[in-house]
Amino acid sequence: MERPTPGGLVIDTARERMGQVMDTVDGRIHLRPLGGGREWTPDPGHVRPATEAEVPAAKVALVNARSTGAVR
Repeated sequence: MERPTPGGLVIDTARERMGQVMDTVDGRIHLRPLGGGREWTPDPGHVRPATEAEVPAAKVALVNARSTGAVR
């Protein structure tokens, strides 16, 4: 995988979780959940770009979570 750019969306396959790329430093990728929250640093070998189908589904899930108060 080529180096992800800040702001891009990727999947941490080990955690089955989507994250937004905040930064890449020394080969490590720093991610944050779409709705905000605590950053995590996955193993770079377990990161892949989010597909075009995964991005809208994640954004809809975020809007739904915000509407119920589960996420701010």
